[in-house]
This record gives sequence, C-alpha cells and structure tokens, in this order.
Amino acid sequence: MAISKPIITVLPTATFLNEEVETIAQTLAGECYDDKLSDKRNVAEVIVNRVSDGRFGRNVIEIVTAPGQFRGYWYQSRPVSKSDIQIAEETLNDWYANDCKALSEYLFFCTGSNRENVFRSEY
Repeated sequence: MAISKPIITVLPTATFLNEEVETIAQTLAGECYDDKLSDKRNVAEVIVNRVSDGRFGRNVIEIVTAPGQFRGYWYQSRPVSKSDIQIAEETLNDWYANDCKALSEYLFFCTGSNRENVFRSEY
C-alpha cells in the first residue's frame, strides 16, 4: 500500500499593511454587528472601493479617517473580533490580488433594517 503525501497549500504573501487590517477591523467593530459577516465584507469593500475610485482619498487610512466618514472607526459599539480581522485581511488580499480595482460597485452605505446596512453606488 502506497503512502500518500499530504497536500500542501501555499498562500500568496500578503501585500497589505497591518495598519490597514487594524483600521478596517476597527471600523467594522463600529459599523456592523458581529454576526453579520456579509455586512462586514460589504463595509470593507466600500473602503477599498473608495481608494480605487480616487475621489475619496489615496489609501485605506485616509479613507477611513476622513472627517465625516466612517463614524465606526472612531466609536466602536463592540470590541474588534476575530471575524473583523479575518474579513479585513480577506478583503485586502482580494483587493490587492485584483490590482487594487474595485471589488463591487458599493461606495456608500447607511443603517438599514434587521441590523444590517444598506449599500449603494451613488450617494
């Protein structure tokens, strides 16, 4: 009986900064309920999509910390969770792998019903 070799998966090296992950994760803790994973992903996409768009700032930190934007970055309603960090990392990894092009059409969001945000491409 032949012994099978284990499958080894090699992930690409992350090209994002820890500060970007921390900034997005902190924002998610203020903008989303912890159990709303798709909501978190969409908020993270709004952030990177705004960088891609070019009208809102030059990088993730500028986008999130701009006055009047992303109140959740400044005021968290809960502690940062593992899923906040994971979603921030996954979104940044996908965005950089996509040559920093928008991951969706979303550029804006507001509070909606059922503890979820409403996402849109126009203000």
